[in-house]
Amino acid sequence: MVSSHKEASPIQEFSLLPPPHQRYLTDCKDDLQKYLLSHKIKGDLEEPTFLYICPGIYFFKFSLSDNSGRRVLFVEMRSNTVIPQLKIFSYPGSGREDQSWNILEKPIFFLKSDYSSLTNFRSLPFFISSHPTSAAMILNYWNLRRADEPEKAFIGEIANYIATCGCGKKEEVLELAKGIKSFSALRGYQLKIKEYCKESTFKRERITFAEFKEEIEKKRPLLLCLTAAGNSSRNLSSAKRAPFITCVPALGYLIDKTGRYLIVQEESFMPASPISFYNWNNIANNFILITLQKPERIK
Repeated sequence: MVSSHKEASPIQEFSLLPPPHQRYLTDCKDDLQKYLLSHKIKGDLEEPTFLYICPGIYFFKFSLSDNSGRRVLFVEMRSNTVIPQLKIFSYPGSGREDQSWNILEKPIFFLKSDYSSLTNFRSLPFFISSHPTSAAMILNYWNLRRADEPEKAFIGEIANYIATCGCGKKEEVLELAKGIKSFSALRGYQLKIKEYCKESTFKRERITFAEFKEEIEKKRPLLLCLTAAGNSSRNLSSAKRAPFITCVPALGYLIDKTGRYLIVQEESFMPASPISFYNWNNIANNFILITLQKPERIK
């Protein structure tokens, strides 16, 4: 995926997977039809428009025509969530991306890369949602899954710990860090876990690319959570209250003259290699990174 203007980093993300609008179209159409049926909404659907917000965040925009006119519905691709109204947000670039663009506009160019990725990280089947699935992949990496335990049972038990209601509030808060810690304690392990928001207004909550890189070099995968709140939630507390679009394990990095990239594990049901590279500069400013140190047995 390449940016359409030169104020942003040219390469947004890249992968061996098909582009997002091809990966998710069928499922999104099916879930939208179910939504219309359950809400007794009738009309003719037009072919959708693909909305690329930033790395990892994708929407379809559907137009529906009926006797009363036209209405617009949005579907978030990863969760297939139907959203009647959506305030479209974007992430403006820094305006200092000339060097990256100059490289890509040459007929032939060669790049040297600084690259590192965890080689023994194992994918698990997608189950329930991306949040428990991704958490399970990281805890499986740390050997918290029993040898005879079915993968989906492992994911399902983790899901019970991370999903908590909003205590009567409209939003549902997923307490990922707290839930992972509680689940690990149940298994007889304690682990140090921290949550960060990329560009929080509080310095103590921020994380830099250098700090992310250091975690990878210590062979520690991280949990990357993308939200749908745009730049409005500029601290950890508000970012956690925003709808979580998806969570993916972050297991490596790539640095070259076109940018700095996180290597993430995508949904494992894809036929090609489920690895994507997200440009650090272009990911949502309020994304959450969760760091986990190697669990230790409780004495």
